[in-house]
Amino acid sequence: MSNHLSKTGAVLACCLLLLAGSAAFADETRLRDTARSHSSDQTGKILTLEAAISRTLAANAELAAFGHEVAAVEAEAFQAGLRPNPELSLEMENLGGSGDYSGLDNAESTALVSQRLELGGKRTLRQELGRRSHRSARKEFDILKNEVLARTVERFFAVLSAQNRLALAGEQIDLASRILSTVRQRVASGKSPAVEIVRFKSILATAQIRRETARQELAAARAALCSAWGDAPPDFDAAEGDLERLSPLPAWTELEQRIGNTPSSQLAASGANVAEQAVELAAAGRIPDLTLSLGIKNIQETGDNAAVAGLSIPLPLFDRNQGEIRSARARLASARDNEHRIRRDVRAVLADRFHRLQAVGQEAAVLRDEILPAEKNAFEAVSYGYRAGKFGFLEVLDAEQSLFEAKSRYIEVLTAYHQLYAAMENVLGNYDPKGTK
Repeated sequence: MSNHLSKTGAVLACCLLLLAGSAAFADETRLRDTARSHSSDQTGKILTLEAAISRTLAANAELAAFGHEVAAVEAEAFQAGLRPNPELSLEMENLGGSGDYSGLDNAESTALVSQRLELGGKRTLRQELGRRSHRSARKEFDILKNEVLARTVERFFAVLSAQNRLALAGEQIDLASRILSTVRQRVASGKSPAVEIVRFKSILATAQIRRETARQELAAARAALCSAWGDAPPDFDAAEGDLERLSPLPAWTELEQRIGNTPSSQLAASGANVAEQAVELAAAGRIPDLTLSLGIKNIQETGDNAAVAGLSIPLPLFDRNQGEIRSARARLASARDNEHRIRRDVRAVLADRFHRLQAVGQEAAVLRDEILPAEKNAFEAVSYGYRAGKFGFLEVLDAEQSLFEAKSRYIEVLTAYHQLYAAMENVLGNYDPKGTK
């Protein structure tokens, strides 16, 4: 009889172990499939990261506004290349006086067309300055585009994170309900005091509050994401993506080599180029322009006409554009110092992102490979022991809280990695015009 009971106990233990293994496997794959399972419950639209980026590029208000500014700079560059307009003037002499000059009989009228001829290559220098300014504006637009897209990526992963938190809250409620059912059975059989039912009901209520909070956080995250392209309320039901798929971190030597090609560094270099061209244009301003005049003069008294020609040029005695030249040189020195500063700042920001990503990536690996499996095993062992009467209420509660705190921390760490990676991509300028990284 005792052998039969021992065999039955062994079979029961094996079944419990199989169930525990199945639960562990389900827990292991739950986070990976959270977004997909959350999406499958929806009947509406699913949003991918690529779609979010494309919609942002198509309808973001900041990008649209700055696009008009770039067009304005382009128009200014075109205007800078136009020649000065000719001037038409009409002069009359010897009229409205006294004696013989009281009428118009002795009047003389002159019609002149004058054209200012720019010397020193000013027009060519202005054209080049306009082109450089337009290129600089385009680089500013690229920087803004990367910032906007980085925010979109960060908000997209915030939505994924909120979806996973909502699923985790639901998992907590399911688990609390199962434990409460076990507690009721133990109380009914006299193995546990009735007060434990009240305690586990409190745990269940707390888990329900967490789920409602997670719902509100998800709604806020979805609204923040949709603000990137101006939709209110959100027109999608779920974001689709794998929070556990982490982009590999490049080597630091590779990041260092790309510092000079980052949008911020290129914009600073472009600003220095604009300042250099402004110095050349200011220097050309020392050379006075020539004004050529041609016309015809009519002498009313004799009825004769005569050609008139004129040539004028300012004498650069006092104003030789000294102030403009000094100002342009000072701005060039400032632009060069700014270029060096920007490169140092870019290097510091990339180093910060790199080391933080290293730390967060390592924490994610430890959580995934060590802490979560250990917490799951501990909770399963305590739960089994509680059902067998070996552990009490406090041990179960502590194991349950440790497990879900580890799962919640794992979601936080994964989200932080994705958002830090997006911030690094923003600095590197890795978002192409098609809206993919």
